[in-house]
Amino acid sequence: MSHDSQGGSPEDLLRVADVRRIAGGVSNATIYRWIAEGRFPAPYKPTSHTSVWKRGEIERWKAELSRDDDSTLGAV
Repeated sequence: MSHDSQGGSPEDLLRVADVRRIAGGVSNATIYRWIAEGRFPAPYKPTSHTSVWKRGEIERWKAELSRDDDSTLGAV
């Protein structure tokens, strides 16, 4: 499991602290609210008390967010 929020394999597993950092420092509650709203990748649950995300899924989410911001700016 990776504890680094930069670089690495798309298959690396990230814990919520790493995911929060990549998502801009938002809170756990925000991450889970976004998941409930369908705006953020759902975690994998290897145990009932553990949530992990694949680095590649989080990087794709972030890239898509950037593309959405770019297209919004172009529409102004």
